[in-house]
Amino acid sequence: MNREIQLKSEIAFLDGKFKAGSISSGFKLYDIYENGVFDKNSDGEMVCTIDKNHKIASEYLIGCRNLLNKKNTRIHISRLTLSDFRRFKTLKVKLDKHLTVIIGDNGAGKTTIVDGITKSLSWLSANILKKGGIGLRVTDYDVNIDSVSFAEVTLRASVNESSHYSISLFKTAKGAKEAKKK
Repeated sequence: MNREIQLKSEIAFLDGKFKAGSISSGFKLYDIYENGVFDKNSDGEMVCTIDKNHKIASEYLIGCRNLLNKKNTRIHISRLTLSDFRRFKTLKVKLDKHLTVIIGDNGAGKTTIVDGITKSLSWLSANILKKGGIGLRVTDYDVNIDSVSFAEVTLRASVNESSHYSISLFKTAKGAKEAKKK
């Protein structure tokens, strides 16, 4: 199938999902039109397959914001995994759709769990608000003192059941022999 036809088919598919409420599809369309699509031709040269169109990109970005600002918009965090993050060697938490309560003694890690969620969601929100937005980073302070590799926070979330996200943040430990591959 011709690449241009394939892209037009993908755009039509994403547009249908966006109209059905998928924020992630709308954001992908925003990205396509904001940056254009470039491919190598048969001679190995980069050619523009889909032109940049800031007006269309802006319409999709505004549409994403409108979906997020709708009354009854719900964000559900379904899973959180902390690896060598602060006091936790490994922690896997499955969060209930309706209510999750975190209880523990002082120093048990309640704030660490909330900070992991906060850092992850900051990247999602920063990229919806602004192209190339930057959220809160995992810092040297967040890396478990006994870690020999890296600290990682992984979060799975959905918005209104139609948009699903997986976010992974990491920081290589000081003195680690090898950095985590993206």
